Amino acid sequence: MGVKLKKVKGVWWLFVNHKGKRSSKSLKTGDAKLAEQIRKRAEGMAALGQLGFLETKEEACKEQTFSQYSAAWLRGRKGEIKHRSWGSYEEQLRLRVVPRFGAQALTKITREEVKSFVGDLSNGKLARNTVRLTYGALRACLNAAVEDGIIASNPASRYPRTPSALRRSPRRRDRRRTAFRRPAPCAHRTPPVR
Repeated sequence: MGVKLKKVKGVWWLFVNHKGKRSSKSLKTGDAKLAEQIRKRAEGMAALGQLGFLETKEEACKEQTFSQYSAAWLRGRKGEIKHRSWGSYEEQLRLRVVPRFGAQALTKITREEVKSFVGDLSNGKLARNTVRLTYGALRACLNAAVEDGIIASNPASRYPRTPSALRRSPRRRDRRRTAFRRPAPCAHRTPPVR
C-alpha cells in the first residue's frame, strides 16, 4: 500500500496503491501544504481500509438500494420543486413504492417488476389518480438514477404514461362528447315550423 502525491499542470493529484489496485484523485489545489495534509489523512484511512473516497460512482452505488436512493433523491429535490409536489412524491414513495422495491438494489429492478407493480396497484382498491401519482413518483426517481449514472436505463420509462388500466374507457369518453352535442330541451323553445 502506498499513497503518493504528484503535481500535474499546477494541480496536486493523490495516487493510492491498495490491494493491487491503483486509484487517483485530483485534489484541485496547487497548495503543497494542503496536499501533504490530505496525503497523510488518506494514508491513515488506507491503513484502516476506509477508501470510499476513491471509489468511482458505479462502485459506490453498486449495491445501493431503492430505499436509500429514493431518500437521498427526495432530500435533493426539496428546494427544487413545489412543496405540494414534493409531499406527493414523498407520500407515494413511502406508502407504496418503498414497501415493494425498498430492499432491492436499483440495478436489479426490471421492467416486468414495474409492470407487475402497476398492475397490482390498478387491481387493488386504489383510485386511478392514486395509481397514476404512484407510478409517476417511481418513474421520476428512476429517471434521476439514470441521470446520475447508477442505472443504464429506466425500467419504468417505456411503460405508458397512463397505463391502460388507468385510461378511461372509450364508451364513457364517447358518451361525454355526445352529451355536449345534443341541445338541451328548453321550455321556451318552439318546435321548428315546417
